[in-house]
Amino acid sequence: MIWNLRSPAEWLMRALGVTSGTGEPFVSSESMLSSAAIWYAVNTIAGDVGKMPLEPRKTDGRGSSVDTAHPAYRLLRDESNDWQTADVFKEQLQWHALGWGNGRAYIHRDRSGQPLELIPLRPDATDTLMHKGEKWHVTQPDTEDPLAFHDELRQSLETGRFSDSLYAIPDRDVLHIMGFSTYGVMGKSVAEVFREIIGTDLSAQRYNKDQLNNGLAARIMLEAPPGSMQDEEEAQLFLKSFRESYARKNKGEVAGMLREGIKAVDVSRMSNVDAQFIEQRKFNRQDVMLIFGLQHIPGDNSSVSYNSLEQKQLAYLASCLSRWLTRWEMQCDMKLRTEAEKRLGSLFYKFNRATWLQMDAGATASVLTSYVAAKIMNRNEARDKLDLNPVEGGDVFENPHIQTNEEQPEGDTTEPPEPTEDPQAVRRVIRHTAAHIAAEVLFDRFKATECDRIEKATGNKNIVDWIDRNYATWQQTYERQAEAIGVDAGPFVADLLERKQELLTACECQPDQLKDQINNLLTQWRTG
Repeated sequence: MIWNLRSPAEWLMRALGVTSGTGEPFVSSESMLSSAAIWYAVNTIAGDVGKMPLEPRKTDGRGSSVDTAHPAYRLLRDESNDWQTADVFKEQLQWHALGWGNGRAYIHRDRSGQPLELIPLRPDATDTLMHKGEKWHVTQPDTEDPLAFHDELRQSLETGRFSDSLYAIPDRDVLHIMGFSTYGVMGKSVAEVFREIIGTDLSAQRYNKDQLNNGLAARIMLEAPPGSMQDEEEAQLFLKSFRESYARKNKGEVAGMLREGIKAVDVSRMSNVDAQFIEQRKFNRQDVMLIFGLQHIPGDNSSVSYNSLEQKQLAYLASCLSRWLTRWEMQCDMKLRTEAEKRLGSLFYKFNRATWLQMDAGATASVLTSYVAAKIMNRNEARDKLDLNPVEGGDVFENPHIQTNEEQPEGDTTEPPEPTEDPQAVRRVIRHTAAHIAAEVLFDRFKATECDRIEKATGNKNIVDWIDRNYATWQQTYERQAEAIGVDAGPFVADLLERKQELLTACECQPDQLKDQINNLLTQWRTG
């Protein structure tokens, strides 16, 4: 009998009816999806990775551009194989990495070593191990897997074939998106590590289902008149009849009848167990947030709130999504480049994060205006971002805020005056890269929030301590957000500390003048 790689431990535990410590049947990477919180977490992360473009970019040391002629461009942007578009492939592989700790895809190459197809490997039928210092992936495809019925794929795997259904593939031919690992060879399954937590959530859902199936009936106590129901057999027959009638009533019948002076007393109250059950559901959602590194799950009111959608997206990108995007980029650099491309450093893979970050209409217009003024993009490129048609003359890189005199008449040799810059435009174009301009938009919003909080704290008796404590926190936030965007935090932190010093200086006045001093300072910050 051939060794079966399809989770033998899980198969044995299911066959024996073994349950987790919560009483829920054995938790697997598939069964945990029946938890609404886990479905949301997995669907969000995998979906975001799937929809974000992953592109091969060629570089000459000065800049980079998308290499649309590279074979991997089609695999990562259009079609990864004969039956999957690139977004579906990336989403599937990311789900394997989230659920099983390992997303694997066989890299089918041509004779020159360039990738032709990316074929997902079943996570429950594949294992990863080290053999004589080399990393291998051993897989057992079923009759429906491409590795089994595709003649060309089978021929390319013949060298590592163990039997009619077992293949060993070297790591260089497998795109391996690995989750957290203790020894760096294979990721750990979330279902195995957090079996008790996930099992508790599934048990809670099963309890809810049982309650619904029972009609959510209230607890009833029957009170019989003194001296009646003395015969135990008669009492049991009456109770049985009442229970059957009451069950039918809760399934849809709305009328019931009690005889012989018997009264029904409603004794239903939310017990301590019920209250703990509700709290446990909240804790389960928070546990899922911690497991997957999410900042927020709907239904959890204790999560962090943000002043804008952009700030929320940046926090999610920095704390959760970036590690997975980096894992994809590093694996593509390692496995989808030829040795010549690696030596020359002429190609690298990168997610286009700009397509994912969203801003409101006002912020988008402000950023695009700044880009055009700084000659980072021309007008037609900015219009393309807004899905607008190009205009004549829009491909020229020029600053629309620069005012020049009309063209001189023919034969006039008088030198035209130097163009004058609009002071407002100069201030908008202080930064010369897209990342810095995006950072300025973000930190201007932080500055507005900073002013609002200072205004509310003006009456605080220990205003100096409040300033030291909050500015220390804000400085850490600035550094973290700047790192997520990819800019130097130095200038922005310097501005923050300068405002802190101005505020501390304003606090040196008499107590009765403090409020006016701070308000004057805040007015300067808001209008400056």
